[in-house]
Amino acid sequence: MARPAGLPLDARTLLRLRGLALRLTGDPEFAEDVAQETALRALREGTPRDLPYLFRVVLNLVRTEARRVLRRRTGGYTDLDLVADPGSPEPLQRLVAEERNARVWAALGELPERERAALLLRFSEELSCDEIARVLGASPNAVSCLIHRGKEHMRTILSPGSTVR
Repeated sequence: MARPAGLPLDARTLLRLRGLALRLTGDPEFAEDVAQETALRALREGTPRDLPYLFRVVLNLVRTEARRVLRRRTGGYTDLDLVADPGSPEPLQRLVAEERNARVWAALGELPERERAALLLRFSEELSCDEIARVLGASPNAVSCLIHRGKEHMRTILSPGSTVR
């Protein structure tokens, strides 16, 4: 749904833009910068403000930054702190949940970029295949294939005894 030119983006849309950037990067400060830059770009006269277009801007900004960082340094992802808060009512359950979430995010990070983006847009942002196709610049059928392959890769990576890494 396109907004008329000149109207600001609503808070919910900004949160969704930030959320996608955060899931793609894991960096809250950078995610905020991406959301703000996307909002600024959307304020330009004649720029579409529909969600798939805005998600495409987020994806492109994240890709550009990833390429820039890769040129500057080598290395991997920063390990997540998986220590449970001993003051919480259920530290063991919390630790197990955090470890499970870390496994899922690590597995997601192992997927090819387009599969990862398609899965995040489908299941985190609840976009349709047609909307994801607009974000990724692909056909809806190609998006369906990306989602299917991404889910299969996730199953393989997360299956017990998997040697895929």
